[in-house]
Amino acid sequence: TQRDSTRRDGRGDAFTGDELARLQAFREEIEATCAADALALDAMTFAPPDAAAIEACMRERVYHGASGHLANLVTIEGGYSKQTSLFDWVNGDGTPDAFVLRRDARLQHIGSTVRNEYPLVVALHRAGMPVAEPVLLEVDNPRIPEPFIVMRRMPGRAIGGPMGAGKD
Repeated sequence: TQRDSTRRDGRGDAFTGDELARLQAFREEIEATCAADALALDAMTFAPPDAAAIEACMRERVYHGASGHLANLVTIEGGYSKQTSLFDWVNGDGTPDAFVLRRDARLQHIGSTVRNEYPLVVALHRAGMPVAEPVLLEVDNPRIPEPFIVMRRMPGRAIGGPMGAGKD
């Protein structure tokens, strides 16, 4: 009978077998949605930059095996579709070179990638515009799976973005 297939929840309310089945199906749907949302959020977030991988890439691709090391790696908070990190390369003689690394999110949700950005920055720099000197576009690095670009750091500050004016 219907009374035989009831169960009480923690508050003492009774549910029929059909109601329990619908509640269980609803619970499973919510759990699946939450799991999918967690995967999507993970795809839009950034793992911390791998200093050893960046150092190895810079040594090989930019400095062609010359002595030096990565120092002062700092990731700028925020960023919607790119992760921005600042770092220095300390040359063998102790002189530093300052760089900016911009890395795509794992899931591109606004349609702009560093692959598109890099040729534009190269063209603007060659034309004498006041943009950072592009140094490297890396799209197939086994240790850094997201495409990234490296540019020389320029003095100044960010003037803002799609959410409003920048902070000093």
